[in-house]
Amino acid sequence: MTPARRADLAFFASAAAALLVLILFGALQRRLEMIGHDDLSRIWAGPRAVLIGADPYDPASWAATTRALGTLTPDTPVYIYPPWVTLVLVPLAALPLNVASMAWLVGSIAAGLAGLRLLLRAHLPGRPLAHALGPAMLLLSWVGALSLVIGQWGLVLVGALSAATVWLGAHPRRAGAAAATLIVKPQLFILAGPALAIHALWVVAGRVPRTGVRFVATALALTTGLVAVAWIVIPSWWPTWLVRIGGVQLG
Repeated sequence: MTPARRADLAFFASAAAALLVLILFGALQRRLEMIGHDDLSRIWAGPRAVLIGADPYDPASWAATTRALGTLTPDTPVYIYPPWVTLVLVPLAALPLNVASMAWLVGSIAAGLAGLRLLLRAHLPGRPLAHALGPAMLLLSWVGALSLVIGQWGLVLVGALSAATVWLGAHPRRAGAAAATLIVKPQLFILAGPALAIHALWVVAGRVPRTGVRFVATALALTTGLVAVAWIVIPSWWPTWLVRIGGVQLG
């Protein structure tokens, strides 16, 4: 058996064991119990409101809309995410909340593990111990387990950021698409986006790498296009969200 094969077996065995631990200790059961009272319900509520003809950026009606949807009462005057997140998540919001919650759970675990596997294979190839520790740390750490229980973005962002860093050299356009995912958290994008761009465009032997230019161009095109389309489709987000949510988050 090759070292790469042993490392893969260690990775998947560790991931399965970590999920079993989460089941035995009740973390996944708690996830099921919290449907409708968790962060995922807040994430789902915005695009769901758009689908039923409500405005998630109207402070006069947002609280009543969430009550009608049966989701967690918001602690913000309007939908907490910007309109590009609302637009992207419309397919998820087309599902009933309990189905969407399960799809999010499975999808986020898969995204986190896929990105982590890419990272380990690129930087620690053929090392079974490292490949076994990775999934356990991802899923059983406090942050990982909490992201699963409350339905947050953590594992999705780990997967996207891992993929972006691995693909940066050989597949810059894929890396740019993965990096564009960070825009779902504007406060994260403002910090991580420039850091990735500087790394990609760092001068080597007196020249800016072409792969870096392709990466930055792809990420900028996707994020700019998504923001523009979202602004056109949901113009009511301005200026309420930017002043009352975005300004607070960035501060």
